[in-house]
Amino acid sequence: MPRNRPFGLTNPSAHGAVSRTDSATIPESSGKVPHEASDREPFTNAGRAGNTRETHAAYARRVHPSVTVAVEPPRQPEVERLLDGSTAYAESLYPPESSFLLDIATLERAEVAFYVARDGDRAVGIAALVAEADASRGELKRMFVDPEARGRGVAAALLDRIEADAAARGIIEIVLETGDLHDAAQALYARRGYRLIPQFGQYVGEPHSVCFAKTLIAAPTATTGSVSNDPGVR
Repeated sequence: MPRNRPFGLTNPSAHGAVSRTDSATIPESSGKVPHEASDREPFTNAGRAGNTRETHAAYARRVHPSVTVAVEPPRQPEVERLLDGSTAYAESLYPPESSFLLDIATLERAEVAFYVARDGDRAVGIAALVAEADASRGELKRMFVDPEARGRGVAAALLDRIEADAAARGIIEIVLETGDLHDAAQALYARRGYRLIPQFGQYVGEPHSVCFAKTLIAAPTATTGSVSNDPGVR
């Protein structure tokens, strides 16, 4: 039976449109790391941006400035399309007993902030942050980017927004679980400053689970102005 209990959440019935690990399933059929997973790796944009060096994600956001991220309801047909896509990919890699599913009813709960990335009007990525109102730690779940939208900085945009919102809420650490076969996802998190940690919670003893965490810089007081997250990421 799939397990589905980030922190104190109950274990709802599985929904067909939810992925195995609920975290950064950003598959590449070639096995290579997508551009979103390389947002701290500088490269030269000769011929496109002159002889300058910038990160893949920075270049992607400059070329595709229409990508926006907002908190939205998960119960939308185009969002369920993304959930279906992540489910199909996860089910191709892992057995049912290694599934950690959140159904839509759970994604709608008060302790879950559900994010949708859009390129114009089209939903191209999703993610969720699970945290109680007074929690100092949140769990990243349901991270997925539409295969047709990869290379546009979608994953980086989702993480930028989630990390900034978490810091503003007083959350000092984000934790997550992904699969041992999700190579691109693991590369993305490592490049974003996430570190490997021991398995936690429901993932302890799970042979396919790989866990990460990132400590956030606390949001400044009202007198200092804007919210700041890890400067090493941007």
